[in-house]
Amino acid sequence: MTSQHTPLEQPAPALSSRRVITLGLPSTADTGAKTFMLTPEAVAMLVDRGLEVRVERGAGTSIHYDDNRYAAAGARITEHDTTLGSDIVLHPSPMTPRDASRLHRGAIVLTLSNPYRHSTATIETYLKLNIISVALDLVSDRAGHRTFADVISRVDGRAAVTIAASLLADPQGTKGILLGGVPGVIPCEVTILGSGMSAIAAAQAAIGMGAIVHLFDDDTYGLCQAQSILGAGVITSAMHPRVLGSALRTADVIIATPTAVPTLIDSSAIDAMKTGAIILDLSDTRSKVFGHIRYHDLATSPPKQSDSPQQRTCYTNPGSHVRRTMAMAMSNAFVAMTRDILTASDGINNAIHLNPGMQDAVLTMMGRVTNADLARHCGCHAINVRLLIQFS
Repeated sequence: MTSQHTPLEQPAPALSSRRVITLGLPSTADTGAKTFMLTPEAVAMLVDRGLEVRVERGAGTSIHYDDNRYAAAGARITEHDTTLGSDIVLHPSPMTPRDASRLHRGAIVLTLSNPYRHSTATIETYLKLNIISVALDLVSDRAGHRTFADVISRVDGRAAVTIAASLLADPQGTKGILLGGVPGVIPCEVTILGSGMSAIAAAQAAIGMGAIVHLFDDDTYGLCQAQSILGAGVITSAMHPRVLGSALRTADVIIATPTAVPTLIDSSAIDAMKTGAIILDLSDTRSKVFGHIRYHDLATSPPKQSDSPQQRTCYTNPGSHVRRTMAMAMSNAFVAMTRDILTASDGINNAIHLNPGMQDAVLTMMGRVTNADLARHCGCHAINVRLLIQFS
């Protein structure tokens, strides 16, 4: 007797027409920066979402992760030029003209705005190759929040106070004093210019250490918001010249952050500051807040006070001194962003066309500069990105 079998439908493999998108993570050491934006955990999440992630050999050592950790997360460990040849290149610092020439035509570069740090030669190469460059710190979500900018501001603000506290406590470099003092010893004074995210983060850190904190800005509403967040532990004031001058003279730590009106501290006010006062500039503007003193970029070397007590030093990019914390925070923001854009058809290209918050962050596109500050720096005219998209 022969048994009868009913044939069953069998699943057949389905071919996807979507091409795998490659994401390149090159080292930025040749630009002088020692930052790296993504942790192995973030890379693993991106690989799970279908990206092919290429990490340059040794690039993660700046945040103390070796190649094996990235390989275990699913990344391809490649050479410098291979990472630059990816569809999307994550390069937070301004790219050199040599690296820009290694990009493939129509690639996407995710960077930070820094309009006055990009070289004209690099931008010209972007335009020739039709590179779409996007400033992550200018990307805003549906609620108008600039997640990457907020992350950088928070890390910069807290790192600034940590660095200042460390330098003050160094008996060789300065006076060997505690920022917050102890019972019977008056705490240090911290004067902060600005009332935005980085100013609030710095004030929170300083208050937490027990310092006396003064916050100055001409944005009254910003001061009100800062006061409501920080509470009675901070002294707020408009930038009245006499009041500000007095605070600068007695401050042990002075931190400049973005203000409603760009601030410039003149030489007489700088000369009147305490000997050994720790100065940091987080404003990231073309004109330096503390004009004539020596600036020290913490992205290139650790903080070190001048051998001469009379020679003042102003530190910038404090967040780069805590590179691993910055990488972890930026990884969280980047993974969240890719969750929204990589599920769309054509990924980030489609996100730029549909998302106004992404459009506002585009620096170059279709061979044209679309950011007004960058165009001013390069000596050319900017074209509205929405017009480019409308007529493309």
